[in-house]
Amino acid sequence: MTNKPNKLNSLDGQELLIWPSTKKRIHLGDAFAAVSSGIYVAKMRNLNSIKLSIPYVHYRRGNLKFMKEVLNYFDLGGLEVEIVPFTEVPIASFPEAEAAGIRTVVQELRSMGIPPLIPDPRDPSKLIQGKTSSYDAPYCKLKITRAAEIQRKICYSWDAIYRKKEIPSNIELLTEALAEEFSGYELVQLGLPKTIEEDLRALSDCFFFIGFDSGMAHLCRFIGAPLVLLGNIGAFSEHACERKVLEWKNVNDVWVNRTELFTELREYLHKSYSNRDEILL
Repeated sequence: MTNKPNKLNSLDGQELLIWPSTKKRIHLGDAFAAVSSGIYVAKMRNLNSIKLSIPYVHYRRGNLKFMKEVLNYFDLGGLEVEIVPFTEVPIASFPEAEAAGIRTVVQELRSMGIPPLIPDPRDPSKLIQGKTSSYDAPYCKLKITRAAEIQRKICYSWDAIYRKKEIPSNIELLTEALAEEFSGYELVQLGLPKTIEEDLRALSDCFFFIGFDSGMAHLCRFIGAPLVLLGNIGAFSEHACERKVLEWKNVNDVWVNRTELFTELREYLHKSYSNRDEILL
C-alpha cells in the first residue's frame, strides 16, 4: 500500500505524518502525544478533517489499531480525524520524511513557532529553533477531564520502559512510605491490567500522580493532575506541558531520602491547590 506524498498547500482532508519511526512499537505516551499534535495542528489550521498517518509497517505490528483506540479518547469537537498507514517506504525520522516530500506534524509545528526560537549556544546573538517533536505541541482536550471534586486518592506507577535503569531496586518501599505519609488516602497503581480508560478515570479525580517518565505520566499530563516525576524529566519540557511539574532526581535510595521528597511534595501540592478552598493535606 503506497500513497503519493501530499504536496498540497491545504491540509484539509489530507495526510499528515505524525510518527515516522519504524524501529520500535509505539508506546502509550508516544501515541497520545503524536495523535494530540496532529489534532492540534488541524484545529489551529481550522480544518474540517485530516488524516493522521504512521508508516505502514506499524499496521502489521498492530500499532495502527492501537493508535485508532487512542484517538477515541480525544474530544475532537466536530473535527473529522482518521488514522491511516502512509507508506511502505521505511522512514526513521521526520527529516527523512520531509526530504521525501512527505508533510509532517513537526514541519507544521515549526511554521507555528513551536518550539520557540532560542539563543544559539555557539553564538547567543543568533536565534535558532530547537529540535522539534510531537511532544512540543500543547496537549489537546480528552473526553475524560479533570473532576471538580478531588478524592483522597494517590495514583502511582513504578514502571517506565525508557527509564528502567533509573528505577532503584527498593522503589516498592516508596509505596509503603506513601501509605504512611498520606494515611487515609487510597493508593491506586496504574498500568496493566487496568485499561487506558480506567487509568484516565483514576487520574481525573486523584490528589496527585507520582512515578517516572512513562505513559502513565503522560496520561496525567493530559488530565491535568499534579505530577511528581522521579528521575529524569524526559519529554516533559515546560513549553509542552504548560503546567508545573515537581521533578525529583534524588532517587538512588528513595527510602533514605523520603523525608526530603515528602517535604518538597507537600510544598508543591500547596502551590498546585492554592486556588482551591479545600486542601486535602
